[in-house]
Amino acid sequence: MKTNIIIILTSITLFSVSYGQSYNEFSGGAGNGTLTGIWNTGFGYNALTLLTTGLANAAFGTEALSHNTIGINNTAYGSSALWGNTIGNNNTANGQSALAFNSTGSQNTANGMAALWTNTVGNANSSFGYFSLFLNTTGNTNIAIGWEAGYNLTTGDNNIDIGNDGDAGDAGTIRLGTQGVHTNTFIAGISGVRLGGGAVVVVNGNGQLGTTNLSALVGPAGPQGPAGSTGATGATGATGPAGPTGLTGVTGPAGSTGTAATVTIGTTTTGKAGSSASVTNSGTTGAAVLNFTIPQGATGAMGPQGPAGLAITGQYVMLPTNAVAPAGFTLLGTTTVSYKYQVLIRNKPTTTTATQTLNLYQKN
Repeated sequence: MKTNIIIILTSITLFSVSYGQSYNEFSGGAGNGTLTGIWNTGFGYNALTLLTTGLANAAFGTEALSHNTIGINNTAYGSSALWGNTIGNNNTANGQSALAFNSTGSQNTANGMAALWTNTVGNANSSFGYFSLFLNTTGNTNIAIGWEAGYNLTTGDNNIDIGNDGDAGDAGTIRLGTQGVHTNTFIAGISGVRLGGGAVVVVNGNGQLGTTNLSALVGPAGPQGPAGSTGATGATGATGPAGPTGLTGVTGPAGSTGTAATVTIGTTTTGKAGSSASVTNSGTTGAAVLNFTIPQGATGAMGPQGPAGLAITGQYVMLPTNAVAPAGFTLLGTTTVSYKYQVLIRNKPTTTTATQTLNLYQKN
């Protein structure tokens, strides 16, 4: 709900006289004794009281056109009508405080109490009705007809509001009537008139009109018709996609005990240092023979020479082929020694056979 406040604008003047000057007519405290303008008429206290060179102005009512100085062809009827106009031209205000704050705006017409009340510099506006175009300040060429018509317009141009408050951001918008208040529309000269090549006019839920393609319109569904006769069976269609997996069935009865499988360790081979360990099955799935290849570890650094032991002439000593020959011994040749060791494969100990080549020495 709007709260409308009308301020009766007044000022204090130091004189109130009735007099006639060349082509000017004032009475009831209107006009002043220093103006040079002509063809001005003022009736009412302080009407046209600041006029200087303005021409052809008519003010009827207290404070009407009281601040006008050089504006021309302005007409104000009503208390404080065109009160703040200074240099605006060709304005017409009919009603108390109509165009009250207009200063430089021109070609405005305001009919009704406080019509175009806050307009300051807007031009060519037409307002008809109580508080119509009340908040317009700088908007131009707006038309408002009706009680508070165009009340919300402020700075927009080229709007037409008839029986509608308008919106503050409107520009180039036409609004007729108020949603929820005006529920029926009758416009003559439309029904029965046929046009060619036109577009389909539609209205949305906000009451806005527009056009659309006829093919885009979808009417309400009609009633269901009677069932037709059964047609011939059509060709079999393509196989559809597989359906979702069904539920797991119940567990079947246990089968008979099969033959137990056997696992035998086959060969164990030492692979090259740095290679990967591997296991191959040279048997079958029921009688597996597992052959292992175990990579040889890298040769460790040689340990320090131990203290010389007591050697007896003719005593034999075997040392690795990369060991330093002991002093006082003669190399007789080389020999290969086999030995066994256990490794863990899948957390199970497995016996593996390996060989080592040694040099055989005899004490001199």
